[in-house]
Amino acid sequence: RLGPRPAAPCVQNVAALPIQRGAPVLQLASDSILTAQMRREMASEPRLADFAVTGGPQFVRHTAEDDPTKPLLLYLPGIELSGYSLHRQLPGLAEDFCVRWLAVPPDDRSSFEALREAVTREVEAEEGRPIYLLGESFGGVLALSVAQGADGKPPSSLAGVALVNPA
Repeated sequence: RLGPRPAAPCVQNVAALPIQRGAPVLQLASDSILTAQMRREMASEPRLADFAVTGGPQFVRHTAEDDPTKPLLLYLPGIELSGYSLHRQLPGLAEDFCVRWLAVPPDDRSSFEALREAVTREVEAEEGRPIYLLGESFGGVLALSVAQGADGKPPSSLAGVALVNPA
């Protein structure tokens, strides 16, 4: 037996509202808990639209040129299909990897197979260097599909796959 559950932490500055269709269940009683620093960070935070691309599915480079001595990390995003979810981790990841992410225009209707083929082409184009796939949510399914390969074998330069909240 595990024993009694600990008490829930106290939530301050939150008021419960009656549940109405379309209305928030919780609302901040005041925004005084947001510090000036937090407000500045939120104002400078990139928006999803800042990661939008045009054309077809493509890989976006974190830096203008890759360092060929570093392994390549290909980020395969969730259903928003941009690099937005990765942006806060880019500086740290770029210390050890050349980072690229799959970006798909919002109006693009490429099939799953077409996206898998685009990722596979990107992996195969980098033959001779270790490549890691980082798949988040929908991108996790895509990463596993690429790792499985069309013939049941992973691409030869694929060094690893990491899944984050896979779908």
